[in-house]
Amino acid sequence: MRLQEGIFIALLCAAGAQTGCSDEAKPPEASAAGGESGSSGEPDEAASGEPSDSQAGGGGTATTGGGASQGGSTPTDASSVPLGSLPWPADGGAPTAYELLLPAGCELFPLPPKWTGEQNTKVLGRCGHAISSIPLDGSEVTTIAEVTGGLEIVSADPERVVYLESEFLKSATVDGEESVTLATDVKVAEASPDRSRVVYAAPHAETGDLALYSVASAGGEPALLSESLYYLNLLDQASDWWFTADSELVWFTNAERQLAVVPVAGGTVLQHVSGPREEAEHVWAEDGRTIAFRDVDESAEPIVRVLSADSATPQDIALPEDLYAYSVQISPQGDQVLLMGYTKTADRRWAALATDVDGGPWRELAMYDRLTELGFVGSQRDQVLLTAMNGEASPLLLEVPLSGGTPKKLGTLSSLCDYMYLPAQVLPGLSTDGRTLAFKDSVGALVLADLDVANSEVIIEAAAALTRADLCTGALLSPDSNRIALLSCVLTACRAAVVDTTGELLATDPGAGSVGFSFSPDSSLLEHHNGYTVRVLSIDDNEVKYVHQNGGGSVPDEVWIDGRRVVTPAPYGSGSTQQIVLVP
Repeated sequence: MRLQEGIFIALLCAAGAQTGCSDEAKPPEASAAGGESGSSGEPDEAASGEPSDSQAGGGGTATTGGGASQGGSTPTDASSVPLGSLPWPADGGAPTAYELLLPAGCELFPLPPKWTGEQNTKVLGRCGHAISSIPLDGSEVTTIAEVTGGLEIVSADPERVVYLESEFLKSATVDGEESVTLATDVKVAEASPDRSRVVYAAPHAETGDLALYSVASAGGEPALLSESLYYLNLLDQASDWWFTADSELVWFTNAERQLAVVPVAGGTVLQHVSGPREEAEHVWAEDGRTIAFRDVDESAEPIVRVLSADSATPQDIALPEDLYAYSVQISPQGDQVLLMGYTKTADRRWAALATDVDGGPWRELAMYDRLTELGFVGSQRDQVLLTAMNGEASPLLLEVPLSGGTPKKLGTLSSLCDYMYLPAQVLPGLSTDGRTLAFKDSVGALVLADLDVANSEVIIEAAAALTRADLCTGALLSPDSNRIALLSCVLTACRAAVVDTTGELLATDPGAGSVGFSFSPDSSLLEHHNGYTVRVLSIDDNEVKYVHQNGGGSVPDEVWIDGRRVVTPAPYGSGSTQQIVLVP
């Protein structure tokens, strides 16, 4: 029997999906790397700024959080099940999950959910022609407001819901006791990050031209922010204005390629001379006060232009003469500009460069035949993650400081995968704090990298064998950065395995779905679905706690309601369209 087949049968035995299993047919212990990964090799000597190998000797301190969480989840008995819930029996007959059918005609709206009760006790929904607050204990639904036209939720919290009904901007308390019309003839509306005010576009009362206004979410006199608003693509874009993180200022375009910034409650407009050409370059620093983009100066020479909410004077940075600019970004801290471009030479090599926002010489971070920027990483977001390739060699996964220096090689990715899809192969393994990255290298090993120190460590040498995965299948890191899900699909047969950051196998599911998969917010459950069937795997118990099949509709990608609850289509014939499932 081949090794992979033996491992897979052992995994089936562990998951209870294989009969005739003996004590000998148990999951093998995953091998922790004591040596160098097969992806560790010398980089192409043609590369400018030859990367150093961070995997030499198999050493490193790549973990954050110190391994898998301990202990199982607390069982939920029938006496603690919310009123109106229906127990779902496991194979052994014990209730392991509880389904709460939403009232007939009700559905969650929008998804991901907006909460209308403290501690996630009530959720916003639509019941017939009413915006409703739906309790998750099965008690009576509260009607917030009746609607007769098109509906868009602008903002919602446990106190108030702001919504756009056709072209009427309205606000209502979640108890349904108070409702007010904030504005009429509204085309587009968006709430500030703190939800205290709503910025909207509506015709100016005198000129009829589209203007920009804001109003308090609870009601009051609207403030005119600008008499002019450039709206060529207004209804096709996700946003035509952008807030600073503190909700104090709002950027907008008041003429073609002309950005302006104004206090969100009204005040003096700070006008800038130009803005980005492309929607893709509307990328601000994390505080929302600075933006960098490609432009040209008065002599039509290409430049990088930096605009600030604190000054009307732009900072223009000349581009290297031998380089075409492809994309420009500003660092999350707002102090660095990242430029991706390619040389004007016949061989057209790709380069990553950086400079300070107040100007100065460009620093070459990397130069390769092919180069893709995957984002700013590290706990300070001061590192750049790149994939690089020279000739026909396998792609390298690199990390380089924005301040400059030799790129560090984290590993080698599979050359069998289309280069365009490398971001999807790598980025699901990135932690939310940007410090940790889990990925599979070119020989199928599972690698864990600490991006703060550019150090990587092989934790399973044959990770692909756990799920019989191809090398183009990536890894998914849990929210607490302590668990890694490996998934694969061969035609329609999908498999999942979860390991901790030492490589120890924690749980398996040979019936995984292929469309979407995600960890619960507390990292204890793994959900996966194929569009119509949902499975929830308890990692601590190594047990599938919930299976939902043949629902009355497709499964949404945003299935998690909170840490222990998912939303699925309701069963056929139930009279409901959705149900919420508590997975104890």
